Amino acid sequence: MKFRIAKDGLPIIVFFVLLTMLSAFLHIFVSVIFLILLSFCVFFFRDPEREITKGENIVLAPADGKVVAIEQIQDSKISDEPVRRISIFLSVFDAHINRAPIDGQVIYLEYSKGRFLDARNPKASEVNENNFMVFSHKGTKIAIRQIAGKIARRVVCKCNKGDNLKIGERIGMIRFGSRTDLFLPMNAEISAKVGDMVKAGITIMGKLS
Repeated sequence: MKFRIAKDGLPIIVFFVLLTMLSAFLHIFVSVIFLILLSFCVFFFRDPEREITKGENIVLAPADGKVVAIEQIQDSKISDEPVRRISIFLSVFDAHINRAPIDGQVIYLEYSKGRFLDARNPKASEVNENNFMVFSHKGTKIAIRQIAGKIARRVVCKCNKGDNLKIGERIGMIRFGSRTDLFLPMNAEISAKVGDMVKAGITIMGKLS
């Protein structure tokens, strides 16, 4: 994997570089603290290059993290039928770049303001600040929701309605700990399990019928 920094993190990194340099003239202990914070920001905003997993009708993880829930829900924005929601929790130690889970066109995109509950809270998907997008893949709809958490305060989306995306393509990120939900039709074959550690663009979450 090649190491690079997400552009959305550059302003924050530059800010801490300046603070570290300025504090070095004032007090060495303070400069060490800012240096630690700078190192964490560089680590957090890493954007690793990945060899995207290939396969027919597969659905890949849209985010790095731990699968914390798989449940059946109803969401009319996706389908009149029930769908399965797979929730991935991202800790501050996970890479936070979100990737397209399939080849497809963005047919619905909605940003919603909201609260900042802990991303592991089951209600977070409904009440937290989030960005919701629906993809069409060969006539089948799947969706993801980027959810801000207790620490995360900004959801970044890099795509627009009507965009045609390739599987594994970068679509945005969530700053400082968060959650990403993946919605699949009931007839999809789910291969992920609660407790699995997954990687965006690499781990196969399921296969469409």
